[in-house]
Amino acid sequence: MTVIEVDEVCRSFITGNDAADVEAYLDTIDPQKFDSFVSGLVVNIHNAIGNLESRIDNYYHLNEEGLTGVISGFLEGNGYSVKNEAKTRGKIDLTVEKGGFSWLIEAKIGYGNTKIFEGLLQLASRYLTDQRSAGFFIYFQKAQPTKAFALWKTFIESKKWVDYATNNSILEDCNQLFGDLSFSDDKLCVNNTVKKSCFTSAGSPCQIYTFGVNCFFKPIDVSGRGNKSLKKNQAIIDIHHAFHNFTAGDDIDIDNLMCAIDEHFSCSEKI
Repeated sequence: MTVIEVDEVCRSFITGNDAADVEAYLDTIDPQKFDSFVSGLVVNIHNAIGNLESRIDNYYHLNEEGLTGVISGFLEGNGYSVKNEAKTRGKIDLTVEKGGFSWLIEAKIGYGNTKIFEGLLQLASRYLTDQRSAGFFIYFQKAQPTKAFALWKTFIESKKWVDYATNNSILEDCNQLFGDLSFSDDKLCVNNTVKKSCFTSAGSPCQIYTFGVNCFFKPIDVSGRGNKSLKKNQAIIDIHHAFHNFTAGDDIDIDNLMCAIDEHFSCSEKI
């Protein structure tokens, strides 16, 4: 019996670039190589993030685990096996599997560059060993997420993390992970996505795809301004960010913090 390969069937009715496109599409469904698995997964992650962002009015107030759960649900619906907080030298946020291949993903709320950097350190030094690539999600819940992502990229590119690493006596270790490596060009890096070279804790080269996710939702129309639930949720977000900025040694807006505390706990109504 003659076995007809899928690409032979495709090429029987399409030619040129279309054939390559269909073959690439089929490879995302049933990947035969690790690189094809990664390419297909990154495309699906972009779609999952787009799905989340288009419905962010339902999700903007969720914590890190909740936001990651929304994305993992989308990936599962597209044929991936997803494990939340699976045991991999600790509890990694997501392990995504398909066709015998797997990918590790860590996720963090974008409280500030040093907090995000700690998440990157967690991924590179704790979870990664011989993996060739991995993923990193940053959820931005405050205004101007695109600007925040650009500032994060500058923080890495300009090695602004060196001062933080020096102050915490981990500069030598950080240099082993990130010191001489930089962002790489990649056609999959669209919107707020970058690919960063690094070394794992085992000394293996690895590519980390970082995805910036726009989770900011604060409508200022009359309906938004009068929505008590929305205002309370925004107050919680403001309080969390103020706390993390304070612990990182960053400046905080005391007036804004007091307004957020009042909004959440209705302090002025109790006076």
